[in-house]
Amino acid sequence: QAYQKLKGLYRRLEQYPQLLVLIQEHYNLFPNDLQSYGELGEVEFLNDNITSADNIWQDLELRFNNSQNTYRILMYVFIRLSLLERAESVVMRGRENLQNPSLLSLDLANYYKNRRIFDKAAEEFLLYLINNPRQKKMITDRILHMSDEEDAMLFIEEKILSKIENNELVIRNLVASFYFKTREYSRAFEQHLALGLNTQEDLVRWI
Repeated sequence: QAYQKLKGLYRRLEQYPQLLVLIQEHYNLFPNDLQSYGELGEVEFLNDNITSADNIWQDLELRFNNSQNTYRILMYVFIRLSLLERAESVVMRGRENLQNPSLLSLDLANYYKNRRIFDKAAEEFLLYLINNPRQKKMITDRILHMSDEEDAMLFIEEKILSKIENNELVIRNLVASFYFKTREYSRAFEQHLALGLNTQEDLVRWI
């Protein structure tokens, strides 16, 4: 699409005044395009029009605060601008407004993981897992992959142990997998003992 190509070109060349005009014209044609409206604030910010940027973002959130997409757009805009505290804050407001405690938790977890903020990555992965227990294999794989980083191991252990009471079956299985991965086999076995090893299903879980 010509618009996307030109937008990408202006962004790469840091030609922000031209980019601002382009996005504004596009938004005038497509006023329901929330992505473009969020980007309009982003480019205002890059043009040092901080007040205009804030006004756009506040208006976007105020008018469309019942949409998960609004919070996703704003979170990624703030991340691109290295406004991490604002990204975190808008996600927290979204979780409260939409009554969705794990809103964008997977997105945040991956962001933190890629930037080696391991304690926050573990927290968000676990938040997603507790609220989406059917995704336990995916989250377990991601947390165990993160544990390959020596700096992450202590954070992971502390976080997962602190969450056992939130969903004992799911989290103890994760703890056991973590200890197995780190070759602490007796501690892994202790987690399965805590869950019980009385039925065939329990034995399959252990094996």
